[in-house]
Parts: sequence; C-alpha cells; structure tokens
Amino acid sequence: MFGKTTQKLIYNVLWKNTWTNALFVGVGALAFERVVDRGIDMYWDSYNKGRQWKDLEPIYRENGWLQENSE
Repeated sequence: MFGKTTQKLIYNVLWKNTWTNALFVGVGALAFERVVDRGIDMYWDSYNKGRQWKDLEPIYRENGWLQENSE
C-alpha cells in the first residue's frame, strides 16, 4: 500500500520517539471520542425527534402553557 520511504517517514515521525507516539495516540483518542459522541448524539436526536424538551419548548411557549420565572 505504502512505499518503503513512506513507511519509514511515518515510523520516524510518529513512532520512533516516545513523546510523539504518546501525542499521536492521545490526539487520536480525543478525536475518536468526539466523533463517536457527536454520532451518538445525532442518532439520539433523530430517534427521539419531537419528544425532547428542545422540540416541545417552542410549542409550550407559543400556546402560553409555559410561564416565565418572575425573578
């Protein structure tokens, strides 16, 4: 898939030093967590559309069923 020079470059940049290895793994883990979290939130919102407070609040406000706090 990759040529020998590309493999050597990837090894030298990412895996040869411990700190670059740890940095690469840490950034990859954070990015993976963000992508999975965003995907699950999108799935949850689409599955429960119309049943969540963010969907119902405008209906309650326009019908006058929701009272504002008087503080």
